[in-house]
Amino acid sequence: WNQRIADYGGSFMFVMYLADKLGGGTAISRLVADTATGGVGVENLARNPEPGSTAIGTTMSDIYANFTAAVSLDSAQGAFGFSNIAMTAVVSQAIFAKFR
Repeated sequence: WNQRIADYGGSFMFVMYLADKLGGGTAISRLVADTATGGVGVENLARNPEPGSTAIGTTMSDIYANFTAAVSLDSAQGAFGFSNIAMTAVVSQAIFAKFR
């Protein structure tokens, strides 16, 4: 985190990924309420996700690796994509990604 504009965008994408895979707004509320610091709160959520969630790993290293793959691949397979963001292969000034 270097307080660059890209850091904010990356953080937003990571939270969107967690919401998408681990249970939406309820999961994010639980993450915010967790008093654990660093990646431990994310690990706690991944180990006890909301019902119907997708497994994305149990360690911060695995979770972040799967997030990185999802950003690159945007696959419909398990942990490797987003259902709440419609990525597009065409990058222009008018469109980059659409958030649902």
